[in-house]
Amino acid sequence: MYLCVKRTTLILENAVMDAIKKQSLAAGVDMSELVNEFLRQGLIQKRTKPKQQPSLPVFNMGKPHFNLADRDALERAMES
Repeated sequence: MYLCVKRTTLILENAVMDAIKKQSLAAGVDMSELVNEFLRQGLIQKRTKPKQQPSLPVFNMGKPHFNLADRDALERAMES
């Protein structure tokens, strides 16, 4: 029993809809119940799993040969 129920329209891929129908029949529950459970699990999982930052490579490129803030020096370097 739901305390507050709202109706909505979802646009689902055909394969997703077919899978939901099959699972709801196998579990003996209606599709709304199954979709609610999937959404609830997804929302809980999203809250509890912190996103890991990818590790990026670091390179030692040595000392710069000219000041990148000096536009004239940068232009001369690009022309040579």
